[in-house]
Amino acid sequence: MRTAAWEPDAATVAAANVTAMAAERGLDDYASLWRWSVEDRAGFWS
Repeated sequence: MRTAAWEPDAATVAAANVTAMAAERGLDDYASLWRWSVEDRAGFWS
């Protein structure tokens, strides 16, 4: 298994636009955000 070359710290994740977008939609984690983005492409890109 490969290891990541870099992972953001908690402060960077908290300040990220993608984190805010997920929170606005009530999505708790990346897997939920990904699932929403593929199940509702029109909503994701609007």
